Amino acid sequence: MAIVLKICLLFVGGGATLVALSGDAIDKTGEKDEQLNSKMPKFNTRGKLSIALLFLALILGVLDAYLADASEQEKIDRLIANGESLKDTTKRLGLIKNDMESVSDSQSKTLKSLDRNEKQLVRTRNELEQNLDTTNDVLIRSQSIERNLMRLPRVLVNAEAQLDKSVIELPNTIKSGNIFRFSIVSPDGLSSMDLKDGLIKIRLGRQVHRVTELTGEIIAGGVNGERNKILVENPSQLNASISYTIYDIEP
Repeated sequence: MAIVLKICLLFVGGGATLVALSGDAIDKTGEKDEQLNSKMPKFNTRGKLSIALLFLALILGVLDAYLADASEQEKIDRLIANGESLKDTTKRLGLIKNDMESVSDSQSKTLKSLDRNEKQLVRTRNELEQNLDTTNDVLIRSQSIERNLMRLPRVLVNAEAQLDKSVIELPNTIKSGNIFRFSIVSPDGLSSMDLKDGLIKIRLGRQVHRVTELTGEIIAGGVNGERNKILVENPSQLNASISYTIYDIEP
């Protein structure tokens, strides 16, 4: 709009100048008395047109100045508004910066917490592995103990017989691999020397065991699963009795 007014002002001013310079603007054909009595000269048509164009140029100049001032004020207002907007933007950027710093601190704390949790998980995994190894060792020992308990002797016979004959056949038989545990008891107070002199023997099938101690243990031999008679030889016929127990060991 301002550039249009300036162009119009240029044309109007130029036209007024051309009209004023193209000829005489004062009317000289009037009477001398009227000219003498008149304070202002009388303009002809060319002069009036020139004056009108000059007034129009003045009006356009004033309007252009007003519009230019309004434009400058608008620019100033725009600059002020831009400054306020920039201030608000700077304030928002400051808030965003604070928020980002807060988020960064929160992320840093989260990363530290994750690192601590990871280290704790590693320690927990190591402890679990150690506990698992310990548990496996305990299970292995438990299984070994269980197997050993399963192999503990199982009592098959627990009895007593008097040695009142030179040869006594016990009422029980014994299988190969069983254990025959005995104890010689006498009211006369036998000693190991008395047993050595008395030549007491225990026969388990074809297996012969000479008794030299008051207590003893014999593992029955022979073919696997074979059962044999149990004979006690007491040629001196010592006044004694034999207490015995037959055990079976699980394979």
